[in-house]
Amino acid sequence: MGTEPVGRLMMKMGVPMILSMMLQAFYNIVDSYFVSSMKGIGDAAVNALTLAFPIQTLMVAVGIGTGVGVNSLLSKYLGMGDRESASKIAHLYICPVPYIRPCGRKRLYWHPDGRPADISDGLLLP
Repeated sequence: MGTEPVGRLMMKMGVPMILSMMLQAFYNIVDSYFVSSMKGIGDAAVNALTLAFPIQTLMVAVGIGTGVGVNSLLSKYLGMGDRESASKIAHLYICPVPYIRPCGRKRLYWHPDGRPADISDGLLLP
């Protein structure tokens, strides 16, 4: 990756993303067509899709933005040779996902052994 020409890398990495976005757009078009053809509630169903789409897009944007930020920090720390900080960041991003619960939980970050994480545990970003 460090020796290939930039144009070739752009094509190799960009084409799958473009195809993914085109497939998502095609899915939305086909979904809207089939939902609109529902007898009796087609108009209301298309309205529901129209209202849900921005919310879904916002959720995807937050997830992708967070992933890009975490990857940037991981690359930075791994490039500096600081594997311990990189490990903490990876743990902070990946491990809490199954432990995030609805209904008003105040702490979102948990240790693998089940204890709530705290700033003193050194799991938060430096």
